[in-house]
Formats: sequence, C-alpha cells, structure tokens
Amino acid sequence: EQMIDWKGPFISGISIAVILFLSSGAQLVTRRLPLHWCGTFGLLALALCCGLLLLNLDQKSPWILATGLLITAFGHGMTLLSGINMVGRIAQPHNHAGLLSTYLVLGYIGSMLPVLGVGWIADHWGLHLAVSIFCYGVIALAVLTAMMFFRHPHMQKVS
Repeated sequence: EQMIDWKGPFISGISIAVILFLSSGAQLVTRRLPLHWCGTFGLLALALCCGLLLLNLDQKSPWILATGLLITAFGHGMTLLSGINMVGRIAQPHNHAGLLSTYLVLGYIGSMLPVLGVGWIADHWGLHLAVSIFCYGVIALAVLTAMMFFRHPHMQKVS
C-alpha cells in the first residue's frame, strides 16, 4: 500500500499470480537459449527488477510496478530453468535425485528467509529501509552470480 496508491490484498495476490504464470511462459520461450545466457540474463533481470522496485518506492507508479512484474517473471523463469539444468549438468547418476532435492529445498528456504527478514526490518525500522536493503542485496548477489554462472565451465558446454 505504501508503494503504489492502490490498496488491498488483491494487488499483492495478482502480482504473485502474474509472476508465476508468466514465469512458466518465460521457461517455454527461453528453453532453447544456451544455458549460460539463460542463467545470466535471468539473474540480471532479477537485478533490474529490484532496481525498478527501488525506483518505485519514490515514484509509486503502477506502470513501473507492472514493468517490474514482467521483468521479475522472466528473471524467475529463466533462473529456475537454468538452475535445474545446472543441477542436471553437475550431478552424477548416483547423486542426481539428492542434489536436485537439496537445490529445491535450499531454494525455498532461500526465498522465505529474506522475506521474513524484510518483514521484521519493516516492522522495526520502516518499509523503505527494508525494501532498500533487500533490493541492494539482491542486485549485488545477482550481478556477482551472473558473472560466475556465465563463466562456469559446466554451463558453457553444449548439452
């Protein structure tokens, strides 16, 4: 409610629904993209959407929010597709199931803990600071990880 002038749970609910729906579409569209490009573009898209979220803290624009949602959806889809393919390339037959399960569990925990942290910071020091810390952290991690992903030898090889 503090980020755009619209109120109510409908906005957050529809935002998540749009992200997840378009994320699946992004996976279909980008499935033939070389893995190192797909992962790199996906991570950079997540960094960009966090930059737009920071901008929207001040602008309170539904258009910036909508653009950010589209970029988030593509970033989410591309990184999810790339991450699962990365596990497939790195895992050996004897540990494939365990490595994939570990990847998914850590992914879910890694997506929940920061949200809980942002909520706690927002309750104690305000939404602007909480979202700013989160976004700057994601931007830094996404850009660094994009560079590492692109250069990783297992991501470069043709499958």
